[in-house]
Amino acid sequence: MKRAVHYDPGSWETYYTLALAQAAAGIDPRPAAARALRMDPLELLTQQEVREFRTSSPTEWVNRAATVRAAALASNDLSIVPS
Repeated sequence: MKRAVHYDPGSWETYYTLALAQAAAGIDPRPAAARALRMDPLELLTQQEVREFRTSSPTEWVNRAATVRAAALASNDLSIVPS
């Protein structure tokens, strides 16, 4: 996902998906999630992601990544499908 951000730095979707991947790996997703929200503050997915990852616990990031991923998969707003 870092490579995707490199190639498409103007897309909220790449930062959204980067945050999701980082959270699932126990890496702090908050900077990438905040960037996605700044890029598209009206997008419900970015709003939810920031709320879900508003903790400093890596264990919680991992646990909450499943919720964020489920929302992403249920949405028609993403062109990038998280795996």
